[in-house]
Formats: sequence, structure tokens, C-alpha cells
Amino acid sequence: MDLLSQCRCFGDLAIIGSSHAVRFGTTHGMGGMLTEQGRRAGLAVSGQTIAGLIQEVRTVGKRPCGALVFIGANDVKNLACAVLKGDINLEKAQDTLRAAMRNLVRLLTRTFSGKIVFCETISCRWKRFDEDWHRVSAKLEYAVCRVPRQREHVGLAFVPVNHLLNREHYEKFIGPYQRRDYIHLNHAGYAVVAQQLFPHK
Repeated sequence: MDLLSQCRCFGDLAIIGSSHAVRFGTTHGMGGMLTEQGRRAGLAVSGQTIAGLIQEVRTVGKRPCGALVFIGANDVKNLACAVLKGDINLEKAQDTLRAAMRNLVRLLTRTFSGKIVFCETISCRWKRFDEDWHRVSAKLEYAVCRVPRQREHVGLAFVPVNHLLNREHYEKFIGPYQRRDYIHLNHAGYAVVAQQLFPHK
């Protein structure tokens, strides 16, 4: 089974990554989509991590399209919990995320001949947690974002969703989707992302 062929596409970009990718694909993707209780759409899988996406992408051959990548939210959540519990220090967690992102970027640029676009995907988690969580997760989010931001000159782009939506507009963009979970965007939030990706679409 060719999972990549079952990805929804946005323009000429295959939508891949975590539940944010599943939701964006449902709202703004075109083409066929495989669903398993709404948790998978090709290489978009609810709960996906960077390591998991690497394993998924390794199963597909080189493709003539680009990729729209929503990844990192689950890695940040897991590592932030580990840091706050004292299981790992913050610097080691940051190093882990940067290394994982470098490996993912290398793989994606070998697999997809088109542009690779990363979307910041931890935009709606601030209202749920305390200040220690915000402090740690913000540093981990930066570690995830740093690699694609540094490599925009090699066919990568980065969409800064946190900046686009702004905390002041939290309620407008978190809204009801399927449920209010303080992590995922609603239709209005994903529409902002879509407009940023293709302003004339």
C-alpha cells in the first residue's frame, strides 16, 4: 500500500505529519484521503513524532511533489513533561530535537523534489498549562523550528503560525473543531495557515 499516494495535497504539496496535518488535510486538502477513525490520512497520523515520521517517509520512494510538514507538537509535549519531571535536562532535550529535525530535513529533501514547507504546530497550547510549562515548551519549540528556519535557502520554507495567530486571538482560532483541546486550531486558524501558504488560492 502506497501511503504517500493517499495523502491529501495542498497545491503541489503532500500534507504529512501529526494530527495537525490530518486536520489541515481534512479542511484544506484536495484529492483522496484514507481515514481510520479520523486518525490517519496517508503520511499524516494523529500522535506522530519526528522519529515516527522519519520511519514513515523511509517507506516511500522519491516523489516529484513537495511536502507540507506539520510535526513537532508531540515531541515537545513529551519532552516538556520529561524535563519538568527531571528525567532529562533542558539542554539535552533541545539537542535531541535539533538532531531529529536535521535528520528529518535531510530525508525529506532526498525524498521530495519540490519545496518542503514546515508549519509551526504548537500554536494553541498556552492557555492550558502553567508558567513552567510555557517556559520549557517555548525553548523546545524553538529547537524544533530552528533547523527549517536556518535552511530556507535550500528549498525549505517555514510558516510561523504562533506569530500569525497571536495569543490575543486565541479564542477566535481555537474555537470548536471536533472538541476544544487547547492544542489544535479550528477552521478559522487553519484558514490563516492556508492563506499564508498560498495568498492567491
